Amino acid sequence: MLKFSLHNGSNPLPLLGLLLVSQVGLMTACTSQLQRLKDTKQCSECDLRKADLRGLDLQGANLQAADLKFANLAGTNLQKANLLEANLQAADLSEANLAEANLQKARLFLTQLEKASLEGAQLEGANLGFADLTDAKISEEQLQQAQLCSTTFPDGSKSKNC
Repeated sequence: MLKFSLHNGSNPLPLLGLLLVSQVGLMTACTSQLQRLKDTKQCSECDLRKADLRGLDLQGANLQAADLKFANLAGTNLQKANLLEANLQAADLSEANLAEANLQKARLFLTQLEKASLEGAQLEGANLGFADLTDAKISEEQLQQAQLCSTTFPDGSKSKNC
């Protein structure tokens, strides 16, 4: 049986330093991706989980396949943004402008979309399971293109199909 110990008679500081550098590197990568998004509006496949993007102007941004799980995008302008296959699970998009955004195949499961503007947004294949669309601007035609399961509609009613 092998035993691993940080203190086996040798100096534990080099190993501890290596662990800290690797953690800082991970934090820097996420921070650099966030800064790149703010600077260029280009961040496809970025890891932006839990990012605070409230109220930013990201009109026309490319966030294709980005991971925005648990992100705060309340009041953010995402008009004409490319969110194809983006993971927006449990994100807060309340009062966000998603007009004419590409949300095809996006994961919007458990997403808060209260008072969001989704006029003209492409929702083919998007998963809106358990999403809250209370008072959102969205058409019935758009909703028919998405996957619905206990989704709260703009009028407060819930979908029954799962």
